[in-house]
Amino acid sequence: MKHNRIHLFNRHSFAVTLLSLLLLVCLTGCSLTGMGSTGNSAGSVSGSTSNTTGTSEAQTGSTASFPAELTAADDSFSFIWLSDTQYYCSDYPEIFQTMSGWITANASSMNAAVVLHTGDLVDDGSDETQWSTAVSCMSAIAAQLPCVVLPGNNDVVSKGNDEYQAFDSYFGKGSDATGTDGMLYCGDGASRALPLTAGGMQFILIALAWDADETTFAWANQILAQYADSTGIILTHDYLNKDIQRSDNGEAVFQAVVKPNANVKLVLCGHKSTAGLLSSDIDDNGDGTSDRTVLQLIADYQNETKGGDGFLRVLTFTPSAQKLTIRTYSPYTGTMNCYDADVDSYELSTAGW
Repeated sequence: MKHNRIHLFNRHSFAVTLLSLLLLVCLTGCSLTGMGSTGNSAGSVSGSTSNTTGTSEAQTGSTASFPAELTAADDSFSFIWLSDTQYYCSDYPEIFQTMSGWITANASSMNAAVVLHTGDLVDDGSDETQWSTAVSCMSAIAAQLPCVVLPGNNDVVSKGNDEYQAFDSYFGKGSDATGTDGMLYCGDGASRALPLTAGGMQFILIALAWDADETTFAWANQILAQYADSTGIILTHDYLNKDIQRSDNGEAVFQAVVKPNANVKLVLCGHKSTAGLLSSDIDDNGDGTSDRTVLQLIADYQNETKGGDGFLRVLTFTPSAQKLTIRTYSPYTGTMNCYDADVDSYELSTAGW
């Protein structure tokens, strides 16, 4: 028994020694591996972030996913709509870069005709670094697609005659950040218009600057009359409140520009962090019967995680079906719909457009 006990003890000692050696090797190897991982952590974390939440690689559009449902059929085309990117420019430039890269990488799959931005490009209109981010991201898009942008309240430096000075210097006439031939400007260019033909449909896109006045409204009405045979789309910053009713500014735009022009069918806005749709029937000839329905959409995600988590909208027109499909997607998170699906993804009729 004693011998057996010694034998058992020796075997146990050997096992302990062996286990100790293995543990030492493991710890040494793990330590070295950990050091290696730590050494690569910036690239690794960045790489994995880019695949799931927007890394440097995704910022080029090379790895950001593309949902099949955003693919436009041969007889369809898309408008890509951004709004209120201010917090990306102030705190999360990589998100704006991801969005920009994704748009340019997938524009052909969506048959994209134009990119729209309904204001608040930056959070502080006096911050040159923020403007630099906005210009860099929008210029990359503008090299491939026309861009129609407008200043929101955060893009304005001060109220008065020079309130649009910063915006005009970065996104004014001839700016590489819009890259658009054929743009029509009001004054120095804070408000602008773009005649556009896509999928056999003719559009006139009117972008109204923040705090647009009667002079700007008169200019917009002149342009809409000049392009009376084109479908009018109004872009403005402050138009709908969170209750999806028109704000004071929205009502002013509605009464001065939307209502008097029978070719206006769609209004897009941001400013308030929410999403929704307001439909308004208008009797153009005064016979007591509605002659058109104006669709008024708000899509602003600035109060969500990281200033909006990179959500943007893809508006796909299918003329043969008289249909407009709204989809909301984030190239940064790779997910559809920031809010509920019935708010962020739906279809609208374009009959009569």
